[in-house]
Amino acid sequence: MLLIESAFILCMASTAWHEARSEGIEGMTAVMEVVHNRAIAGYMGATNECDVAKAPKQFSSFNSGYSEPVDKPIFLELLPIARKIYTGKINNLPNAVMHYHTTTSAPYWRDIDKIYKTIGSHIFYAGIK
Repeated sequence: MLLIESAFILCMASTAWHEARSEGIEGMTAVMEVVHNRAIAGYMGATNECDVAKAPKQFSSFNSGYSEPVDKPIFLELLPIARKIYTGKINNLPNAVMHYHTTTSAPYWRDIDKIYKTIGSHIFYAGIK
């Protein structure tokens, strides 16, 4: 089971590093929480964090072809945070926060009434269906 859990943790950390490394630990933690929230909700049929991260057209880091994180020290700093999210020891965002985008994009699903929080250039939403 530990090996499987480790894969889920790596998927969360890799997604966060690729999606929000410019937002620091707070932004990357929020992205990992979104990935985890989607996994526990079964969003789009996902059964785990890797399903979420690799779902088509969900995370730009996997849409354009995955690459290994370049800044290893920051990536390694994410792993214990991802484990805490996975085990429920970090839960800064409500479970309903399952969407975000950058301030430079305008996805069709955005709803100003459902903005939960902005971290740097990422806007997080709660209750988007």
